[in-house]
Amino acid sequence: MAHTRPTSFLSTLAMIDIVMKGDHRFKAEIPLGVDAVAAYIRHRGFPVETHQCLPDEGAREIARAGQVEVDVYGFQIEMSNYPSLCAVAAIIRRRKPRALIVLGAPCSPSLAAPNIENEPLFDCLVRGAGEQTMLEIMMVVQRGDADLGLVDGLVGAGRKTTRPERRRAN
Repeated sequence: MAHTRPTSFLSTLAMIDIVMKGDHRFKAEIPLGVDAVAAYIRHRGFPVETHQCLPDEGAREIARAGQVEVDVYGFQIEMSNYPSLCAVAAIIRRRKPRALIVLGAPCSPSLAAPNIENEPLFDCLVRGAGEQTMLEIMMVVQRGDADLGLVDGLVGAGRKTTRPERRRAN
């Protein structure tokens, strides 16, 4: 997953919003939850990018999203965007097999968790509020440690059991 590098370089995060036709958002409008996680991580000193992918506009959108260059990728999973999310994640996995791909969303514990626990494209799914969980993930990656086993709020990450769900950050 993560790779070791000098601590003078900070681990980078990209939050990629995959917007499907019929989603009630405007172009370049990042969902509040995604933006809140990005702002929380950025405020704690890590470089964060936000991107939007509009797959209904053509295959180039999927390819473009798959070319984003960071260490950790965060996606909001929804029932409607899952096939496109998988397509972007597959590109990232081929290009950067050690990159960390993290999913999350308000529906994630009930709908997504059972489906991604053994999905090789994704490393983990955030349960509950994602701000603190994503910060801990970034800190683990920064240390060059690939073990997410002690980060609360995760499903997957190669474990049979889940860590406790996170509550909203203050």
